[in-house]
Amino acid sequence: MLDALVIAPHPDDAELGMGGTIALMLAKGMAVGILA
Repeated sequence: MLDALVIAPHPDDAELGMGGTIALMLAKGMAVGILA
């Protein structure tokens, strides 16, 4: 089960707009999904 789901309209938008937050969540051991 995911702890967070990032939804972005284009494939690179999640990484460009939320990259730091995604990296922080992963470093804390959270399961993160990206839907683009």
